Amino acid sequence: MFVSITDTGTGQIVFRDTDQYSTSRHHRYVVGWISSEPEQLWVYSGDVGTSRFDRQADGNWLKVRSPQHIPAEIDSW
Repeated sequence: MFVSITDTGTGQIVFRDTDQYSTSRHHRYVVGWISSEPEQLWVYSGDVGTSRFDRQADGNWLKVRSPQHIPAEIDSW
């Protein structure tokens, strides 16, 4: 499974991750937006790890693999 971010206004995919995440029952997989940072998408995958996707000022998205700081809201997954 791939992660993609879609603009709800246009329906256009604005970001597509290059990692393929396992959806096997052996690997937990969680995707969510952090409540305090609406421009951040977080992904936890038992096979790939934790990643943060940040919306940049120009509207593009940047993936940060294994960020140094993981907020408690995400770490509790």
